[in-house]
Order: sequence, then structure tokens, then C-alpha cells
Amino acid sequence: MSISSLLVANRGEIAVRIIQAAKALGIRTVQVHSAADRDMLAVKLADQAVEIGPPSAAKSYLNIEAVLKAALETGVDAVHPGYGFLSENAAFAKAVTDAGLIFIGPSHEAISLLGDKVEARQVAMQAGVPTVPGSNGRVDDLEAGRVIVETIGFPVMIKAAAGGGGRGIRIAETMEDFERHFPQASSEALAAFGDGGLYIEKVITRARHVEVQILGDGNDAIHCFERECSLQRRRQKVWEEGPSVRL
Repeated sequence: MSISSLLVANRGEIAVRIIQAAKALGIRTVQVHSAADRDMLAVKLADQAVEIGPPSAAKSYLNIEAVLKAALETGVDAVHPGYGFLSENAAFAKAVTDAGLIFIGPSHEAISLLGDKVEARQVAMQAGVPTVPGSNGRVDDLEAGRVIVETIGFPVMIKAAAGGGGRGIRIAETMEDFERHFPQASSEALAAFGDGGLYIEKVITRARHVEVQILGDGNDAIHCFERECSLQRRRQKVWEEGPSVRL
């Protein structure tokens, strides 16, 4: 299906870039915005703008019903979520496609599968991808966790199943550390992601964080080589460089 009109469900720099790319392709753009963002550049650049809620992102850019209503009322063919906000929300992706629109991003099935780190780990293992020693699924309680860490040995990482952006991670060097950090990690995960589920992996010391950027249109995919992302602070990336000088 071709796209002649597009709704941008984001704000700021990424919204501007999406609109500029759409204009270069001859695609009509609709920019949604909160009451606080009426004068942002993306609103001025878009062919049409729709206010979808008050300044709070939770009541505007994260409001699935309001974004979808704007898309349907403006008659667009597709919705572009940008990054952040609803871009990795499986329910939003499904709502867009169920409404007969194109969601520019992964399918809701893929988002559901890979958004849960435990499920993603299982997919990797099934595909024969080498994985770090750790739990084979979610770790439901402290006692189950003790058994796992006694098997794989310290140090270990306690990680949020629904985590992202470096949140919900604790490193345990001893069993005492593990027993203290396990409930803390679960509480942080629940507060940050609404899911307190955890899993455990062996810590790889002096590791490097290298990623491969992949772009696809639903039929074909290409890679854009690798990026070195090892320079981090509190497990948040500070600098990314491509290609990696270590490869």
C-alpha cells in the first residue's frame, strides 16, 4: 500500500526530520501536539496540525485514543511514532493497524516479543545465537534466584524483563548483594515499566557494547554496519560511533 498522507505522533527534532523526509517524498503531513507545543517548529512545517491534549505527555503524546482519533479524522494513510513515546507500544501499533492504517515500525507481534527481554532471550537461543549464561525464563522469587546464581556463579546481573534504557538493573557480587538487590530491582522495574518481572545473567566484565543498525520496509531489510556504544554513564549511552574502531 502506498502512503500519500502521514500523521506524526511525536514532537521536537524527530518530528521535524520525519516531516522533512515526508515532504521530500511528496507525502502530506499531519502533526499532533500538546497544548504546550502549539508553536513548535514541527507544527509550523506540517501541512496540518491537531491539538490532542494538555501539556502533560501522558495526556497527549501517550494518549493512544487521542492520537488515533486525530489520525482517523484527518484521513491519513499511516502513523509514524518516531522514537520514544508510543514507538515501542504494542497496543498502539495494533490499534493503528486494526483501524486500517499503516504503522511505520515493527508489527505489534514483534514489539510484544522483543519488548520483553526474557522472551527476546528465548528467541535468540532458539535461533542459535550465543547467549550469556543465565536464567531460562523469568525468576519469580528470591529462592529460585539463589539456585540460578549458585549454578552460574558471581558476579551476576539482575535485570528487568520489561526494562530498557539501563533501568531496572542491579549487579550482585555476593549472595548478600543478591538478596539485597533482588527486591530493589523488582520494585524499580514495577515503578518504571509497570512490570516487576526479573531475569538473571552472568556479568561480562570489560565488555564492549556494539550494535548493528537494521532498516526494513516490511519486505526487504538492509544493515548500516555496526556502532560502538560502549561509552556510557549509568548504563546510558553517551556517545555512539560508527563503524566500531574495535572491529
